[in-house]
Amino acid sequence: MEWFMVVVLVIGAPLALAIWLIARANAAANRIADLTFRQNRLELELAQLKRGLSSLYRFVLLFAAMGLVVGGCRKRESTAPAGPPPPPEFGSSENNL
Repeated sequence: MEWFMVVVLVIGAPLALAIWLIARANAAANRIADLTFRQNRLELELAQLKRGLSSLYRFVLLFAAMGLVVGGCRKRESTAPAGPPPPPEFGSSENNL
């Protein structure tokens, strides 16, 4: 019986360790592939945003050259109505009859 325990320790332990290491390596490879995919997707999204920002920047420059943009906002025309005149004050000493 003593030899059986030696065989299990000499052959079984390294075999179990090898299986465990292969499973860990496979899981790590899957995580690396996932992270690589996410990085590529973010790089593509960043390139698209840069193109969009540069076209937006050109758009703002065009409007600024036309005088339609001041300080990043459109100019507002000063055509706001003046509003009604204030109502007369009743009860003052000048209006008592």
